[in-house]
Amino acid sequence: MNNVCTCDFHTHILPSIDDGAKSTDMSISLIKLEIEQGVKQLCFTPHFSSEDSTEEFINKRNTALELLNSEIERLNLKSVPKFYTGAEIALDYKTPEINGLEKLCIGETDLLLLEPPYSYWGEWIPDVIYRISAKLSLTPVIAHADRYIDNKQSLKILNNLADMDVLMQFNSYNLTNSKTRSLIKKILSRGKVPFIGSDAHNPKFRSVTMNHTQSLKCRLFLPDDLIEKVNLQSEDLLKK
Repeated sequence: MNNVCTCDFHTHILPSIDDGAKSTDMSISLIKLEIEQGVKQLCFTPHFSSEDSTEEFINKRNTALELLNSEIERLNLKSVPKFYTGAEIALDYKTPEINGLEKLCIGETDLLLLEPPYSYWGEWIPDVIYRISAKLSLTPVIAHADRYIDNKQSLKILNNLADMDVLMQFNSYNLTNSKTRSLIKKILSRGKVPFIGSDAHNPKFRSVTMNHTQSLKCRLFLPDDLIEKVNLQSEDLLKK
């Protein structure tokens, strides 16, 4: 069994673009942690809201990526993961109407990382997800689904989304929660595979935790072949 999760699907590592890394130095510290923990594929997913301009966001993201790449080259870092750009999009009623929404997908895929509200989840969420999927031909991925499982209403809707075969991403540090395990098993029973990410923001308080999947508790708690399936899915989808 392979317990090394080699794709960090959700991060805020790009410098000075959102509430993540505040400098290139901080970004480099996080990149070094990704390398140490065996990550081979790394997705940059800065925050984006329906009030933002897609083009302005992409320009700002590209500038941040150029700064990071220049520093990586200057430092001659080795074994740097392959980078993919995307966004973590705040999910609301207006999300399907965002101009150029498809440009915010991860890399060259149709995967769209969506962050549901932290407050009350209304029944509008499955409808918006459906509109994004069926009408825009994009593939929604629910960001850090594990954050919402302790609320009965949001857990109910998460289960409904799982029944709709909506993809979900889980944070690596919260994989041993019993409700997380239950939801992951349901996703697997539907023939789907979740994504895993660190949601890393800074080296001290919200750091890279991809090596958490190697812990004894994770190995005992999660389905035996989960990480292998996650890695195979990430390698397949992101190779495009």
